[in-house]
Amino acid sequence: MHANCTNSSNVTTERCMPMRKRFAIFKDNLVRAQRYQAQEQGTAKYGVTQFSDLTPKEFATKYLGGQISGKVDRVQLNDLKAAPESVDWREKGAVGPVQNQSVCFSCWAFSVVDNIEGQWFLKTGQLVSLSKQQLVDCDKLNYGCEGGYPIEAYKEIKRMGGLELEKDYPYVADNQTCKLDESKLLVKIDDSVVLEIDEEKQAAWLAEHGPTSVLLNAEPLQ
Repeated sequence: MHANCTNSSNVTTERCMPMRKRFAIFKDNLVRAQRYQAQEQGTAKYGVTQFSDLTPKEFATKYLGGQISGKVDRVQLNDLKAAPESVDWREKGAVGPVQNQSVCFSCWAFSVVDNIEGQWFLKTGQLVSLSKQQLVDCDKLNYGCEGGYPIEAYKEIKRMGGLELEKDYPYVADNQTCKLDESKLLVKIDDSVVLEIDEEKQAAWLAEHGPTSVLLNAEPLQ
């Protein structure tokens, strides 16, 4: 299509303008990906993705929705064993498959629910798929598909009495009226903590206690 727009005089300018715009954005993003790759100090690979024809602002508007609240109390991590060279909770069965939040800013809900799924697995030996949509619809402290903050989500899960299964409250990537069914609540939580800012201690804690919920700057992931 781009070749037709650039090489054919029979194709109208109006028809080709959107394609040309997206192709220019695509080329800019390739340059940005190359810059990230040159700066990479780990094993990450940067290149073409399904989002490569979006500007950084468009990508952030459509897909990034973490809301950062004010100062929080953090627990001090002491008396931990040294972190192993590597640990992969997927191999141990505590993490489910990668999922797509679509254009709903619900990354905060996915992060929290996946964390709880992992902790449930460690306690029961069963990995279940819990409802993200329940948080999107029923969490009164966050903003559904407009974004949210994990700390508040844990509070709301306690208030609601737990989480339903994904099959009972399926994900639709949109804000809905809350349809919570208390009779179907399966997994309950007692509390949550925020870890101190020390990556070595956090790694040791994760290795000892299982998957955690994290916030990260996802802009380079485009």
